[in-house]
Amino acid sequence: MYSRLQKIGFEAEVFVVTPVKRDLVIAGERDLPADDFCLLGEIRGEPGSTPFETWVNFLQASHEFIAKAKKKDLDVKYSGSEWIDHAMYAKVMKLMGSKEWPECSNIYGTDISESSDVELNKETGKILRHAVSCGFHIHFSSVIEDSIEIPVSNEMYTPVSIPLAIGEKLTTSLNLYTKTILEKATATRKVTASVSNITNPVVKHFVERLDKEILPKYDVDPKTKYRQPGFYEMKPYRFEYRSLPFTEGVLTDLLSISEFSFELLNSL
Repeated sequence: MYSRLQKIGFEAEVFVVTPVKRDLVIAGERDLPADDFCLLGEIRGEPGSTPFETWVNFLQASHEFIAKAKKKDLDVKYSGSEWIDHAMYAKVMKLMGSKEWPECSNIYGTDISESSDVELNKETGKILRHAVSCGFHIHFSSVIEDSIEIPVSNEMYTPVSIPLAIGEKLTTSLNLYTKTILEKATATRKVTASVSNITNPVVKHFVERLDKEILPKYDVDPKTKYRQPGFYEMKPYRFEYRSLPFTEGVLTDLLSISEFSFELLNSL
C-alpha cells in the first residue's frame, strides 16, 4: 500500500528571566528543558501532519515550559537576542563542555566559525560582552512508503542434531535440518520499503524560499552569527531550517509560518 507521510515540527529557544528585574538566568541550572547552549530554554513541539496540528503541538509545549518556569518563580522572554556579560558567557561555556558549534550547514557557504558575536574594549582588547540569540527551528520530514503482503513460505525446517564420536575421547555432533512441505501456507507477512522525498535540491529550494519570504520579517538586535540566511542541519528524518530567530513576532505569526512551511512540503 503506497503512502506519503509528511510532518513538520517546531522547536524554539527562549530566554528565562526573573519576574521583576528581568535578569537572565541559566535555564539548565534551574532544571528547565535547555538547549545545548544551556543558557537558553528549549521548547519542542511534537511534529504534526497539518499546519493546525503543528501549531497547536508547539503551543502546548510552550505553555508546559512556561508552567514549569512559573513554578520556579521565573518568566520567559521572547526578545530573540540579548547581550550578556563575559562572566555569564564563560560560566555557560564551562557548563556545556566542549560543544560550541552546531553541526549545521549553509547553502551559501557561510562558515559560522568566521563570524563573532563578541564586543571588545577598543582600548584594552578585552571582551566586554557577547550577543546571544534564540533560534526558531522548522523540522521537515516527507517519507514515501510502500508495502505489500506476501505469503509465508510453506516450507518448514526442523533442526536435527546427530552425535558423532572421533576416537575414544573426542565427541561432537553434526547439526542438520529436515525439510517439511506444508500443504498450504496459512499466513502472510508485510514487507515495507520507504525513502525520503526530500532530496538535497529540495533542501536548497526550501531554505531559499524561507530566506526570501519569511526570514526578512523577523530581524533582531543585536543580530548574531546564527541568524544569517541559509542555515540548516540534516537529520535522520531529513532536515531542519535554523536561521529564524524566536521573537514575539514569530510567536504571533506561528500559524501562518506553519501554513507556509506545509505549502513547501505539499509542493513535492
